[in-house]
Amino acid sequence: MTIAVSIVVGVAVFLAGLLLASRRRQQRAADAALASTEREAAMWQFIERSLQSWSSDAVCQSLGDALSAGLGMGTIVLLEPGEQGWQARRLDGPARPPPAQNVFAWFRHNPDLVLVSELADGRFGGMRLPLEELAREYGADALLPLAHREQLFGVVACGGRGRPLDRGERNFLRQLHLEGAAIAANARLYTEAALKLSLQHEVGAASAVQQALLPRTGSQRLGGVTVACHYRGTPDGASDVFAAFEHEGRVTLVVGDIVGRGVAASMLAAVAKGCCDAAIGADVGDLLRVLNGAIYRPGRCRPEMRCLAATIDPAAGAVRVASAGAPFPCLVSGQPGNTRIRSVLARGPLLGDQPQASFPVVTEKLDADDALVMFAPGLILAESAGRRPYGERRLLNALRQAAASTPASLVDTLAADLDRFVAGHTSRDEILLVVARAEGPGGAGTARAGEPSPSAKV
Repeated sequence: MTIAVSIVVGVAVFLAGLLLASRRRQQRAADAALASTEREAAMWQFIERSLQSWSSDAVCQSLGDALSAGLGMGTIVLLEPGEQGWQARRLDGPARPPPAQNVFAWFRHNPDLVLVSELADGRFGGMRLPLEELAREYGADALLPLAHREQLFGVVACGGRGRPLDRGERNFLRQLHLEGAAIAANARLYTEAALKLSLQHEVGAASAVQQALLPRTGSQRLGGVTVACHYRGTPDGASDVFAAFEHEGRVTLVVGDIVGRGVAASMLAAVAKGCCDAAIGADVGDLLRVLNGAIYRPGRCRPEMRCLAATIDPAAGAVRVASAGAPFPCLVSGQPGNTRIRSVLARGPLLGDQPQASFPVVTEKLDADDALVMFAPGLILAESAGRRPYGERRLLNALRQAAASTPASLVDTLAADLDRFVAGHTSRDEILLVVARAEGPGGAGTARAGEPSPSAKV
């Protein structure tokens, strides 16, 4: 009887143990199913939110929320490149910079998920210690590099669980990492595309301004002075400046050349033209000081400009000239074969070279038939097919052959001589040539005192 009771009791205990184990297995299966459902929900929520944001910060925030909801990770640190190396920030505030900067170059070529528990694996080699140091700095259990085509956008360090990851959690983390890297790459590409589109709009606007300010070839009469201009541009845009205006019987001419090419030079030329229009009536030395203040920028890569300003006073029979690193203008008079050419030796520093600069003014007497010739450096730098520059000597020879011409005819003669010299060779620099001659006060097209006449523009 005792034996039978013992057998019955043993069987009962065994069956109870089996039942308890079965219930535990069912509970674990239910918990695993629930956790799997939660992780799946976290994954889909991450994908949905990320695809709606299209910004790197929003993608990282969504990734942090998915790690917290799906794996219970409370430590999320984003490591990202900055101007002074890689920087770190928590989703809720700043963090100390990463201790090892060389590890990020390794991530570019090894973009797989790094689990701290697997760092003893031989595949990490000499990177094991730097990776351990990086993970320890931020209390991370895993490092998720966000890379695409060997471009590393960032690394997410996550941890704070307090227990190891099981197989399902590791699979979830790997899948989340793949989705996160792809979405982060898309966000970066979207941002770059938006920036390019914005730059295209800005370049288009700058080109429109540039076209509106191009110097115009032609002749005009300002007070008692006839002014002729010849301009030839380049595909790189306009960086030469020409302004002409009359004030109280005196006519001021400005010829300038921004050092450099492209949209930036064109916009700086527009600034210079605006300063010229705003400084009507100023003496030429003061005008260059105003331009210098507008163009100067501190720093190693300072914008610079060569500029020549001249004021013709027909009543006084004189011309006042100030220069900022520009070629010397000249006064031409007489007949062909008996030509007199006088260079006006005005000197001064380039505009924008220093914050405060002075520009000495040179005054020359005007004879009755004197023509003032001003030009930007591109004229004498124009090259022939054999790469020889046009030069000042050839320019002076051409002036001697056409000294008695009107300003318009003189400009046309010089332009034709330049064309024969370059023989179709494309110039790298713009060509700007201005000729002015005082022919007595009055005449058609005289501007009212104090008001700018229609002038050729940049």
